[in-house]
Amino acid sequence: MKKLHELQLVKRTPDLAWAAMIASHLAMRRKRAVVGPEEYFGGMYLAARDALVPYWHDLRQLDQLAREVGLDEGPPWMYCMEFYEKFRRNRFAGVGCPYSADVTGALTDAARLLLRDRDGRSLRPSLTIECALLALATAARADFRARLRESGIDLSRLRNSVIRRRPPSRGKRC
Repeated sequence: MKKLHELQLVKRTPDLAWAAMIASHLAMRRKRAVVGPEEYFGGMYLAARDALVPYWHDLRQLDQLAREVGLDEGPPWMYCMEFYEKFRRNRFAGVGCPYSADVTGALTDAARLLLRDRDGRSLRPSLTIECALLALATAARADFRARLRESGIDLSRLRNSVIRRRPPSRGKRC
């Protein structure tokens, strides 16, 4: 029997599943053969920007990073509606782009962390937006990691959030 890949053993939260579909749509829209870290981050930004907000001190830098990875100035719902319409019309139902080696490696590393603790027990039942963001910030291509760090991401807060298995308090942000 074929051994399952670690990434296949971990469930994804609905937000992350939606982000993955949007990332695939972004890659196809850009006529790319694979979903790269930029598209995956763009999918997470469009699907669950609120989950990313606690990890940036300056939200303008987060939005600037989203523009740098190729998202237009239009509202995020525009991408979701375009994806939904194509999906509804079955223009590319069942067709998607595979993940690049960088994205696969990063998500696999995140899945390994979730699958077991020191005693071999599962730490978390599903892969979240925060886990995927940490994976991209630590295991994706060096140029994308540098972009994330330059954007002002708070990696220590993100790591602590993933390790504690609970999202940080959102506080009073505008």
